[in-house]
Order: sequence, then structure tokens, then C-alpha cells
Amino acid sequence: SRITGYKPNEIKGKSHLILRSDLQNDEFYHNMWKTLTESGNWCGELWNRTRGGQLYAALTDITAVSDTDGAVQNYVVLFSDITQMKDYQRQLERAAHYDALTGLPNRVLLADRLRKGMISSLQRNVSLAVLYLDLDSFKQINDLHGHTIGDQMLLILAQRMKEVLRDCDTLSRIGGDEFVVLLPGENDRKEIANIADKIIGALGSGYEAFGEHVPMSASVGIAVYPADGDTTEEILKNADNAMYAAKNSGKKCWRFY
Repeated sequence: SRITGYKPNEIKGKSHLILRSDLQNDEFYHNMWKTLTESGNWCGELWNRTRGGQLYAALTDITAVSDTDGAVQNYVVLFSDITQMKDYQRQLERAAHYDALTGLPNRVLLADRLRKGMISSLQRNVSLAVLYLDLDSFKQINDLHGHTIGDQMLLILAQRMKEVLRDCDTLSRIGGDEFVVLLPGENDRKEIANIADKIIGALGSGYEAFGEHVPMSASVGIAVYPADGDTTEEILKNADNAMYAAKNSGKKCWRFY
């Protein structure tokens, strides 16, 4: 009653389906009943709903009770509420794969998506562009305006970049003021350069902080798989090298590796 919200007289005699959330599909329940029928026992996690409609995770053990002839008479179900544990697990998984400040994919998730993107590129015979972006003079901005302004700047930067990127693109923050963009399935170098121009242009207006204008610009290095490297490490390194070439060319610009 405490977990489900139902009083005994409300649920007694009702089907167990009254708790079902439909978060798990029919195939899941088919496999559950198949195991229960064949072995007489099933143990796993069920996502159910309370009387008020709230989801909860139940670690569940179901055992069939048979008579002396082996015919099933009843099922005994033992379950415990593990919702808080599942929430904590999700928080840990998010912390492991997403940047705490911007909510963007971090270096770990970027490497995984880059690896999968490279495999997809080979299978489809298309290219994958990697844009390595570094803010210009970010240390001076932090020193002059403080880290609070610096953090606001990174958040605004992330938002403006997302606005000019496509849904299929991946924007990640890999540390400090360094961001990486993955452009899947892009063979046209002119279009890649156009996207880099859009990113740089989106930052050009800077932003206002406490009544003071803070300029914002970035240098972008571009590497294209498979032409510019065979591994994730090589592609990222070459995009990074191209970014330094952009900085050496006067900043606020892009360069291909």
C-alpha cells in the first residue's frame, strides 16, 4: 500500500495489470511469462505506476506455486521499491557522459559517437567532419571579468552554436573553452566551411554582462575522416592542429588540416 498508493480493499481481487505502466513493451512481458512458465520463477525489474500515476521501479521476484500434480495454483510476488537507486544510477551515468556546466556530451561520449560515426561513414562511403573550436583570449576574459562571467560565456556559446547546427550534428564540450562538433555524412568541404562560418558568426556579437560588453570569438580547426586520419585520436589531434593554425592566422577564423 505504501509503495503503490492502493489500499488493500481497492486492489484485492483486481488484475496485476492495474499496476502496469506500459514503459516496458509486450515483448518484455512475453519473455517474462515464458521464463516463469518454463522455470517457475522470474526475477527482474518492473516499471509500474502508483495509484496517482507516478512511475516506480520494482525489483521483483515471482514464484509459481504448484499442487502435487504440478499444476500452478498461485503466484507469489516479492518486490521492493528501487526508484531512488535507479535515479541515482541515472545521475551517475549522466555525470559520466555529460558536461556539468553546459549539459553537452563530454569527452567520453564524444569519443563513443566519433567512433560510431567513423564506422557509419565507412559503411555509407561518406565523410565525417570534425570541428575543433577554442575560444580566443578566454583566459584574459576570466582574469578580467571573473569565472562567473566566463561560465556564462561558455553557456551562451553553447546555446548559440546549437542554434546554427543541424539536429544530426553532435556538439560537445571536452574541457575548459574547447568544444568539438561532429558533422556526419558531409562530403562537401564548402558546406563544412559554411557551417564553421556560421559558428564563428554566431559568436561575433559578444554579449552583455553587468552592463559591460564582453567580446567573443573563436578559432576553428577542421579535420575530415577518412582523409585526415584513421583513428579517433588521430582525427581529433589533426583537428586540434588545424585549430592552432587558425589561431596563428589571426584568430576568429577556420582552417582545414
